[in-house]
Amino acid sequence: MHLRLSKKSKILFLVIWLHITLLDLFYINHNGFVFLWQENREFKTLFTHLLIATLTVIFYLLVNKWYLCGKKFYLPTDGTDKKL
Repeated sequence: MHLRLSKKSKILFLVIWLHITLLDLFYINHNGFVFLWQENREFKTLFTHLLIATLTVIFYLLVNKWYLCGKKFYLPTDGTDKKL
């Protein structure tokens, strides 16, 4: 099965990965910002961020497919939501 990702899915992956990486990059305590450069460059951390972003995109694709499949069974011609 060939899975072709749309531009929207690729952008979602990039935004989620960047968001998680930036949130994990630093935290704030009573002394100010603490940057975690070393921890953020570790393979385990990068793999975790990529895994979370990938699972998020897979979840988005499944929900989107489920929504579109469910939409096929409705005929909105009479203004009601009657299922066939």
